[in-house]
Amino acid sequence: MVDAFRLPDFQGPADVGDLLFTDWIQRYANERLSLTQHGTGGTAEHGSLYTFGDPTSSSFVIEKSVTGEWSLNSCQGLDESELESIVKDAMDRYADGDVGGDIAYKATMTSRAFEMVPLDMSNFMRRLGDQALIAGPCRIGDSVLLNFAPRSPDDPSQPQLFVPETVIEVTIFVGGPVAGGLTNRTASIMMEIVGALCAFALGNPVEIPPVIFPASEPDTAAARVIRFNPSIPGLARDGVSLDIFGELPAIGGIDSFFRARGAFLSFHAALEQHSPDVETMLFVSSIEALITPFQDWKKDKATKRFIDGINELCPEVVDSLVNHDNIEQAFGFRKATAPQRSRKKLLDKIYDIRSLPTHSGIGLKGSSGMAMFADPGSIRVALLSDLARGAILNFLQAPRSSLIGCPSFAPACHDEDTTQPDI
Repeated sequence: MVDAFRLPDFQGPADVGDLLFTDWIQRYANERLSLTQHGTGGTAEHGSLYTFGDPTSSSFVIEKSVTGEWSLNSCQGLDESELESIVKDAMDRYADGDVGGDIAYKATMTSRAFEMVPLDMSNFMRRLGDQALIAGPCRIGDSVLLNFAPRSPDDPSQPQLFVPETVIEVTIFVGGPVAGGLTNRTASIMMEIVGALCAFALGNPVEIPPVIFPASEPDTAAARVIRFNPSIPGLARDGVSLDIFGELPAIGGIDSFFRARGAFLSFHAALEQHSPDVETMLFVSSIEALITPFQDWKKDKATKRFIDGINELCPEVVDSLVNHDNIEQAFGFRKATAPQRSRKKLLDKIYDIRSLPTHSGIGLKGSSGMAMFADPGSIRVALLSDLARGAILNFLQAPRSSLIGCPSFAPACHDEDTTQPDI
């Protein structure tokens, strides 16, 4: 008889622990009882139900109450002593944090070619300077295999201004006892992050499939053969590895992974937009994700943190923007006499431009057609993508956080006045 029970404390989100436990039950139910069907149900008021087997023949249902207590809800055509053994073994694996192995998922993503239509014109200047052609296989650590296949141009004899549409085959290995709730969730999360990494590498947005599925047995076997092949290069941008799953945490800890993840997702979201104001907010957000502390005081001295943090993170990129021929047109910016003052003045201007639509609503998309080539919004988007990309690449090589705003370090410090006259 399966008595009511509670699971031991789990080192992570409770719902993830529930998925790990029920996936182990699913695996054992399949291996020992040949029960291949499974499903979930229930309500927030009455708890969750996990069904294993065919309800019309042999099956059982495990219930989790709203108070966190587990029990056998029903059993049909099965020996309850066998279920007791399955539940006990699943709980032991859960308590050990054992994920059981790797499950392969496969999907296809697409990076569309730039189209000369009004909707895309705000990205014309950015796409020219940001795009990169990638072809062939590469990897992100040992968990992600990629294959980039650019589409051949319709007329190869004509010069190609933009990178062609690129199809990306993705295989992801995720830990789990079986292809179930835990691996489905993990694979979906990883696919979104991988899509953002590919978009950053290409300089073009990537379309991610809404649903992904476990790879077939032949595809899984083929992926396992090459999974650790050292001849497959790592995904990189400007010579910097984009492996935030393995390499980055080894350098900067798990904290650096979450910072980079936020930066890449914000950067990708910016690439998908068609409003210069929205793109500005998202590019700045991608930079802030790198330096904003995960602390209660993170809202203190946000402007100073942005200015000083970016000056310290990527000064060479800031100088490149300060000296750009189109900087005045893009930001209404006038350089100061002192270089350091110019950097601070520009970054303060960028933060102000980012904040304006946040509080006042976004503005018009700007000019259309050929006039968009010289539109300040289009130029601003191109320059901000350069700044965000440079900040992210520098962070990947030397992850860090900012202590600006920490009351323990500067309890009496006030934001620097960024409106003082030029010197």
